[in-house]
Amino acid sequence: MTMRDDAIFLHQFIDSYPDWPVKGTTFRDLTRLYQSASALHRVVSTLKGRYIDADLSHIAAIEARGFIVGGMLAASLNLPLVLIRKGDKLAGKPLQQQVEMAYGTRQMQLRRDACQPGDRVVIFDDLVATGGSIIGASTLLKELGAEIHEVATVAEIPDEGCRDMIGSADISLFSLVAFENR
Repeated sequence: MTMRDDAIFLHQFIDSYPDWPVKGTTFRDLTRLYQSASALHRVVSTLKGRYIDADLSHIAAIEARGFIVGGMLAASLNLPLVLIRKGDKLAGKPLQQQVEMAYGTRQMQLRRDACQPGDRVVIFDDLVATGGSIIGASTLLKELGAEIHEVATVAEIPDEGCRDMIGSADISLFSLVAFENR
């Protein structure tokens, strides 16, 4: 299978809702992808093939939908999963980062023992639009001394500026599907 084959196959499981949640924005819904065992398997096996020899130490996943594939990918690679949480959901004294999102700002959190200096991490989120969550997650991980190997996502929306924002942080982005035009 080629990357183009993967993109064509997976695209059929992603629904688009124009002008939702705000006019001028098209919401990309991956629910049917998660409901399809074959689509979910294709996502995880493609990502596993990409990272099996990458000498990674962790997979970091962004709440909430990033946890689904991120967890499956971590298990398939026999790696620990780092949970990057939204809001005030972690007890104790987590690291925190305020991030700009497509629809406002939010706080992200990470446990201080999530990883160590020198760890090599792939950050996973289901969909990347502006790149704000990725920058927030990478800032938290780097604060712990981790190296970001790459960002992986099922779908990206390049028109929202994700590649520029993530690239400006010297991080590469790998996506299975790209949606042009908001």
